[in-house]
Amino acid sequence: MTLGTTPQRILQRLPFSSSTTPLQALTYLLGISLFSISFLVFLNSSLSFVITDLIGVKEGVGDIVGTLGFVDELVALVACPIWGLVSDRAGVRYVAVAGYAVIGLALFLFVQARNVYPQLLLARIFFAVGATAATSVALSVDSEETRERNKESHQRSPRFVGLFTGCGALVALSLFLPLPARFGKIEGVTTGLAVQYSYYTVGVVSFLVAIFVFFGLRKIKGEEGKGCATVVWSPGLNPPRRCLSPPPKRMNSPPLFSLFLCPSLTQPQKAIPYPHLLRDSILLALGDSDICLGYLGGFVARASTVAISLFIPLYINAFFMRHGYCQGSPNDPSPELKKECRQAYILSAILTGVAQLMGLICAPLFGYLSHKPHHRVNWPIVIATLFGIIGYMIFPSLASPEFKDVDSRGGKPVVFLLVALMGISQIGAIVCSLGSLGKGVLKTDIVNVLAVPGSDGGETL
Repeated sequence: MTLGTTPQRILQRLPFSSSTTPLQALTYLLGISLFSISFLVFLNSSLSFVITDLIGVKEGVGDIVGTLGFVDELVALVACPIWGLVSDRAGVRYVAVAGYAVIGLALFLFVQARNVYPQLLLARIFFAVGATAATSVALSVDSEETRERNKESHQRSPRFVGLFTGCGALVALSLFLPLPARFGKIEGVTTGLAVQYSYYTVGVVSFLVAIFVFFGLRKIKGEEGKGCATVVWSPGLNPPRRCLSPPPKRMNSPPLFSLFLCPSLTQPQKAIPYPHLLRDSILLALGDSDICLGYLGGFVARASTVAISLFIPLYINAFFMRHGYCQGSPNDPSPELKKECRQAYILSAILTGVAQLMGLICAPLFGYLSHKPHHRVNWPIVIATLFGIIGYMIFPSLASPEFKDVDSRGGKPVVFLLVALMGISQIGAIVCSLGSLGKGVLKTDIVNVLAVPGSDGGETL
């Protein structure tokens, strides 16, 4: 086996088409699937510490975090379909690069805020725009395949998305979130400066990922002719699309579709206005229960991600402050204060890390089970839902989020079981929603749904 053929042989075992180069596959798995979630997890996990340790707000932190998270989700609801439609014109490469560049700039701006409203709020909105671009690219890979090889890819792709999503969360929790604690060990570095240095570091990483994606996703099959100029493409001819199976059919494909499908291309097609594309995506959900379930699963998956990455660290931070720890000024360099705050960072990283690790382990299992035929009951979704109900209901009632009893505060190892159930529920929602969406699209005749606007009702793409 020669060195030149080794990457190609590895690619044959992954859910990519034969036209995908090793660099494109590596860029997607690392630059898109992994880092699209890691920056979001880092921000959510460290947000409460920015408010308390950098800005110095000690009261009403939960209300502030909830408000910022709510605004983030509102922005995501608006920006996600817009980014998806833009990627259909400009290509996933430019959308991903723009997303990571905005994330990096937003992380720099985050630690420049000196008040919550409006400065921190505006920084959160800016970050949400970039994060939505990155995640919209990452979560659009599971779509209809018709050739036998592509059906197998369809069955494996949700498992890979779930697997690298879990890896991205672990990167954030094992490398990014402990950064304030590590910077805090430096003599003369206050808790506020430690948070600032951490955000600068992660922001630089985001810019590096943007550069990596820019060069790694060049010349994707089916993306020829796309670019920034085609975002405002007037009705006429679009760049060629990806084909599904011979004979070629003209139909719209989600971003990154060509990485998972055959290399041949369709004929040029007429451009469809953005409102019509959005309308057709809604009609698909109304006409197929699997697609509708996939959409709903995406909402649940997003909510689970926010609950784990945002509110577990918030709960831990509030617990330490309620017991009189980490109450000093952000500019106080005393070793005692830095040690107390460092314990909160470490506990947050441990618990959220356990949740994401269990999700990572269970991702392939949910991917396998989600594609098994279900006659009446979709058991993977039921199991994921039950685990989430148990974990989310019991965790807040614990006397302490600590995994051992320190100073008779009531910490117990059972907290590991509860966060593990949360992590399994989260990955179950992610993988099952992707699998359900893929199965629904397979059953749907997109050619008959996406009709060219203005035609006599019969012309299809």
